[in-house]
Amino acid sequence: GKAYGFRYRVGGGRDGRSRWLTIGAHGKITADQARDIAKSWAGDVARGGDPAKDRDSARAAPTMDNFLDRFLSDHVQKQNKPKTQYEVERQIENYIRPALGKIKVAEIERADVSKLHSNMSDTPYAANRLLSLLSKAFELAEVWGYRPDHSNPCRRIQRFQEKKRERFLS
Repeated sequence: GKAYGFRYRVGGGRDGRSRWLTIGAHGKITADQARDIAKSWAGDVARGGDPAKDRDSARAAPTMDNFLDRFLSDHVQKQNKPKTQYEVERQIENYIRPALGKIKVAEIERADVSKLHSNMSDTPYAANRLLSLLSKAFELAEVWGYRPDHSNPCRRIQRFQEKKRERFLS
């Protein structure tokens, strides 16, 4: 098959490293669309960017599974008591990994978290605790550089109402 490509040099003209990017297959995009994409990439290169490096770093970005492993080892194991560690690990294994595990950390949006939270509407206490856990995890993701600052997807998600229990002594 035929494809459109973009060749450029990174790091100083003729002495720079030659890079190649495939724009797209002929038929899926037109020649005019390929030219527009190549022009935008050429502008990025002229400003000192490297489109291939950006693509490779996006592919190598960690998934939630990788991030949660680090969250458990670097935060939960060091900061929490054993019972809390057990509960956090249980919530991660039962709810978070099945729903969000394969998604890249930077690609998780508020809609993903909201869907997970609303799917647990039959257990509102557990759903609210899970939302708090995810909020803390995403705060650390910002600190550790996995997400940009102020991008916590747990913000502005309405928590379920918790009813106060009334207890009686027997």
